[in-house]
Amino acid sequence: MPVTLIMRTMPEFSPLDKIITQQLMAWVARRGLALLTVAAPGYQAMSAQTHWPVIEHPVVGKREAERKHSFHGISAWWRADGMLESHSPLLLFVLEGNADVRCSDYVMRVPAGNAVLIPAGIPRADGRVDVAQLLGDDPQRFSNNILFHECRGGVEVWMNYDRGNVHSRSAPNEMMIVSSSKALRALSDLEEELTQQRQNYQPLALGALEAFFLNLQRAISEQNVYYRGKIDSWEEVGSKEYDPIREAQKYIRENLHERLTLEKVAQKVRLSRTQFVKKFRQETGETFNGFVTRCRLEKARELLVSSDYPMQFIRKSLGLGSEVQFYRVFQKYENCSPTAYRKANKNSPIGNPPG
Repeated sequence: MPVTLIMRTMPEFSPLDKIITQQLMAWVARRGLALLTVAAPGYQAMSAQTHWPVIEHPVVGKREAERKHSFHGISAWWRADGMLESHSPLLLFVLEGNADVRCSDYVMRVPAGNAVLIPAGIPRADGRVDVAQLLGDDPQRFSNNILFHECRGGVEVWMNYDRGNVHSRSAPNEMMIVSSSKALRALSDLEEELTQQRQNYQPLALGALEAFFLNLQRAISEQNVYYRGKIDSWEEVGSKEYDPIREAQKYIRENLHERLTLEKVAQKVRLSRTQFVKKFRQETGETFNGFVTRCRLEKARELLVSSDYPMQFIRKSLGLGSEVQFYRVFQKYENCSPTAYRKANKNSPIGNPPG
């Protein structure tokens, strides 16, 4: 039986904005990260980290890379398995029932009042293949879920409904796109904290989750919202604040102490490697590595002139792995050592930041 893609209006549910501001924000305030589980890359890891039922469901199809640009951030498909891979995370809250969430090579059953974050790069169901074929025949299957994902620099919000073996979703005029670059950054920070689990990640992740909903609430109250069924031209849709290359430059400047790779920053702004390289060069006139080096040198010059920080501290704050590397890079572009530069320019005004 084919999947039904257009769902009748469900009068028992509030509009999406009311669910966000009146229900989900209260859930987060009451339970915090306790309501959220992060989908693991595979069955073994997922079954080991959750008490929810997890069933192994092997992938049978092949990965097909998405070659063209996708405003939904899709990077690949498994068409035979009804799955896709995205550059950006998906956040799903189960409002009623028990949701069968398909990821990678497993299915987990998530009860109402809980949420799942599916990180970028983990295959997930695309909602277009027969539910009984994917998950098995179950006439009693029932769930109502609200989902959040990036679309055109905004946050797309919609409902999924499971009734027995029929999976359906919000009608186009009920699917909402909220224009908020800050909400997108919060969602990205939430994903990073929960997947990397560095020191103090839990309070930082909770702060990101709260910031995500607070920024959605602000954007909704300011009417920065579109509805899919009421859009005449997709060109007008997307966050007016959001520019992926500008966001990439901002991220680089704020994270010079990190190991900044092209792949990492491209994923951070939800572009494929190829798209990122092309757009970065077109919009900045520089290569990614050239811009990173320029930012690090500018920061080095600023710290050498304006502070008495030791060279070791400056080197680490710039993400340069060794003293030799720091001196070599500085010598190459400044024609002198950092020590000599500090002595010659200690009382000079600090230059403007790059870009």
